[in-house]
Amino acid sequence: MPNKVLKLDAQDNVLIALSDLRKGQQFVFDSQTYALESEVPAKHKFTPEDLAPAASVRMYGALVGKADQPIHCGA
Repeated sequence: MPNKVLKLDAQDNVLIALSDLRKGQQFVFDSQTYALESEVPAKHKFTPEDLAPAASVRMYGALVGKADQPIHCGA
């Protein structure tokens, strides 16, 4: 089965959809199973963990932003 997601750097806390992913769809990444809370179009990002307001968002191994509201796993 081809990979459905990509993580660019070990420090990242977002994943990149490699194809359109459906709400409720489950997939395995890094030995963990995840379920999506929303539709994720190809090339868009989502988090594999819950993020609290003001939590750092990391991509490319760097800080790219802060959550301004709670972000649930798979959103």
